[in-house]
Amino acid sequence: MENNGDQSLWQRLKQSKAFTDAAGVTLIILSGLLGWLPGPGGIPLFYAGLRFLALHHKWAQDLLDYFSREGLQLLDKLFPERHKIMLLWDTFVIIAISLALYLTIWREGRLVSVLGFAMFVWALVAFLRNRNRYTRAKKRLRRNSDS
Repeated sequence: MENNGDQSLWQRLKQSKAFTDAAGVTLIILSGLLGWLPGPGGIPLFYAGLRFLALHHKWAQDLLDYFSREGLQLLDKLFPERHKIMLLWDTFVIIAISLALYLTIWREGRLVSVLGFAMFVWALVAFLRNRNRYTRAKKRLRRNSDS
């Protein structure tokens, strides 16, 4: 084991089970409190809290693995490779982006603007996931960066 003087404060805190457990539980509690807000809400906080807990607890790592497996299966069910459903998603995304821009630009009120922005981000994610646009774009970028 290295001398504690040689380790950064962050590395020592990360190795401290009490710190990582407290951070993980705090983030999970915050995810419940902030989950009702527009946008991704508490999902990123919940994930970050589980990540902290997974540093020292196998059950948390198992839960993360389960969410990864099941999440991919859910995405495959939501975005199947069927032409009519892909066309339906594209139509839905165009309507959602139009509504989001309307709410964000032409309507007044902070809450309406936040809702419009959250809808825009959600529609953009759906657009990238449909027809595997994100995967294809990532492959193209990787191929362009290699050459």
